[in-house]
Amino acid sequence: MHSEEETKKFILPVENELRFEGDLGNYISVTLTEGRAELFGTELAKNKEYILQGVKAGVFTWHGCKLEVKGKLAMSYTSDTTPMLEYINTHMALEKMREQSKVSNLPGPRVVVVGGEDVGKTTLCRILLNYAVRRFYKPLFIDLDVSLNDVGLPGTIGSLLMERPVDIEAGVPFLRFPIVSPLLFHFGRLSPLENLVLYKHLLTRLSQSVQKRCEADQDIRSSGFVVNTCSWVDGTVQEVLLHAIECFHADIVCVLDNERLYQTLKQKYSKEKSIVRLSKSGGTVSRSAAYRQSLRDLRVKKYFYGFNNHLYPNSTVLKFSDFKLYKIGVPPIPLSCLPIGEKIESCETKLSSLKFSEDLTHVLLSVCNSDGDSEEHPVIDTSILGFLYVTAVDMARKHVTVLSPAPGPIPKNILLLSNFKVNLE
Repeated sequence: MHSEEETKKFILPVENELRFEGDLGNYISVTLTEGRAELFGTELAKNKEYILQGVKAGVFTWHGCKLEVKGKLAMSYTSDTTPMLEYINTHMALEKMREQSKVSNLPGPRVVVVGGEDVGKTTLCRILLNYAVRRFYKPLFIDLDVSLNDVGLPGTIGSLLMERPVDIEAGVPFLRFPIVSPLLFHFGRLSPLENLVLYKHLLTRLSQSVQKRCEADQDIRSSGFVVNTCSWVDGTVQEVLLHAIECFHADIVCVLDNERLYQTLKQKYSKEKSIVRLSKSGGTVSRSAAYRQSLRDLRVKKYFYGFNNHLYPNSTVLKFSDFKLYKIGVPPIPLSCLPIGEKIESCETKLSSLKFSEDLTHVLLSVCNSDGDSEEHPVIDTSILGFLYVTAVDMARKHVTVLSPAPGPIPKNILLLSNFKVNLE
């Protein structure tokens, strides 16, 4: 343990990894001074100082390197035991599939990464995507993890076209007005278990959009996609995992560190799909609920303020009367309250109109790309343009103050409520 800020120098032999951890409130700088190295598949430039905020990460080298690390570290050590050889072999197999798809005009590899909590699913996705991009492919990154989403913000699922490696400091590009790069759908909760019907509906909707994009672009189709999933293993959530594998027509499922899940999927899909079991990195660590909450807050803060606070969000006052506030999913009506003979309708995907109240303070709102709910164009099937953060609600004057990532009017007047609060202080 390091009790104060310091500078440390490391010499990494071939195929070794430097692992380090820092608190979310502290910054760590990493500089490659000699050789070659990468962070989650993104190459480090020599003599460039990378500023990272409170990460748990590992810098790997195939050729050997020297590194300089500054900052308050909770832990740092080198290791020669890594799963990178497995990961690079997986990448090479996907590379062959992409080459064949170019010739045959068939879809490229459709990869779904599954496993338990804190086994490195997001890390594996980044490595596979970065390696593909470095080979000049354009894969789609699909993130179904509503708790800690890398494509959008917590409470969403979405897809993003990867045309360059993930930025080491900023991470995956965040959606900001007026540039709409990711395709996002609003779930508004932090676990699929809170509304399984809605979650499965959105997975189907997203898969349809991904399929259309692949059909429209040969480069994207041959590059394929990589899907990151929530931590699903047993019970009801495993059914949702199977739904994700099937609706995205996955041909490769990478199972991280779970023999039981691997055997379950292999028995079910042995003749249809390639089920690959991969080891998790020894550097993966369990994250507490409090740490995950702080990480979600940090991701939202990055969206509005940038990864190093270089952006300035716009504080805007909105009139209640100019906007429509909705929540997707309402409690079911008790059977005793229905007329005799009537059936209970599904309420999980129903749109419920809400009134503005002081309870909205510190809540995240999604700006829906819709002009109104209809049977032809329902709000729940519509993508998100961006996000607003509620800082104050004035019931007397009937207006709400929000942070917006860009100046100017809000492009649409339909707002979708998230059921969790965020602390940006």
